[in-house]
Amino acid sequence: MKHSLTCERAAAFCIGVCRAQIEAARAQTLSSDEPEGPHNLRIGLRRLRTALDLFGPAIAAPRTRALAQEAKWLGQEVGRTRDLEVLHSEILAPRLGTSVGLPAVQGFLAVLQALAEQERTGLKDLLRSSRADRFVTDLQGFFAHRQWLLPDDITQTERLARPVGMLAGPALRKCWKRAGSRAKHLRRLSETARHDLRKDLKKLRYGVEFLAPLFPDRSVGAFGKRLRTLQSVLGTWNDAAMARRIVETSLAPQSEAAGFPAEVADIVAGLQTAAAHGMPKAEKCWRSLRRSQKPWA
Repeated sequence: MKHSLTCERAAAFCIGVCRAQIEAARAQTLSSDEPEGPHNLRIGLRRLRTALDLFGPAIAAPRTRALAQEAKWLGQEVGRTRDLEVLHSEILAPRLGTSVGLPAVQGFLAVLQALAEQERTGLKDLLRSSRADRFVTDLQGFFAHRQWLLPDDITQTERLARPVGMLAGPALRKCWKRAGSRAKHLRRLSETARHDLRKDLKKLRYGVEFLAPLFPDRSVGAFGKRLRTLQSVLGTWNDAAMARRIVETSLAPQSEAAGFPAEVADIVAGLQTAAAHGMPKAEKCWRSLRRSQKPWA
């Protein structure tokens, strides 16, 4: 990607990359039970929404907004499956260790696994549905037939023809400002606001990755490394919140007959404690990111 590349061509390229990832991940999810399918699909949908918003000044149109809404819907559906599988395979099972042999723990994990499998089956049915087919078809048509064009907007041609370098700085500064307004109140953020901050940072990361060829490699590499570190720290908060929410709302009633194991409650409480103790590190990571050179500066 070069500074002289038009906004339209840059947008089409990024949307095309997202489309390919979404289609491949959808096929992988339908043909396999491996965790990479939903994981890659979730990322592809998030990246698509970022691209549609990032290039919004040039390609904003009713079709653009409709695709973004459908990508959000599908991402939420995929997210439920992904969260259950992460909770089972990446959070609880590895931490339970020798406790896995206890009847109560075995019963709980069986309930969790059954729920995850049920969600996976439901996700596959949804991905075969007419609504999912229509989303994929609409995305293909949006990309192939330039459905972002607005015949009645006489200024759009100029916006589409502008060099992408003119869009990059303002677009990324907007992402940075949104994330920064949350991060400066890190200690006072609610659980929901912390999750929103993590989403803002992901959007910023995807935006920088899309536009990276426009910036010096050194600044992109250093900024990206600090950003990923902060996201990793915030990920412990997300894991703790997700584990507590699923265990308390979805699993506790279903596992009651088998006996809700104290070992699981201890792990969930430990995740909450670790997240709270990670606050100084999160603030340090944020200060480091804030002081770093911004690629778009």
